[in-house]
Amino acid sequence: MSVEENEIKARVIYFLSNETAISVSQINLNTRLFHDLGIDGEDAMDLISEFSKSFEVDVSNFQYSEYFGNEGAASPFSLIKMILNRRTQADKKELTVENLIESIRKGYLI
Repeated sequence: MSVEENEIKARVIYFLSNETAISVSQINLNTRLFHDLGIDGEDAMDLISEFSKSFEVDVSNFQYSEYFGNEGAASPFSLIKMILNRRTQADKKELTVENLIESIRKGYLI
């Protein structure tokens, strides 16, 4: 990895740590936003929007529903959703730190 690539990697990991309050030491190239960091629903939309602004990445064609779930209102069904979350995770495509770094190079997300 070149110096520039290492800098981008560090910036993306720091960005994610700052946005999620998860330690930098727990985030690496293979870390998945939804599956590992638990980023979902409106939080995912906000994070991707902020990522787009911070790194000048076009996200206009990004399909959130393929990578993240919908954030539901608090209800008795929230508990059921938590129980079924493992199945929901299996249904979602993976979006990794490495994918975010690649999107910076390309100028667009996925």
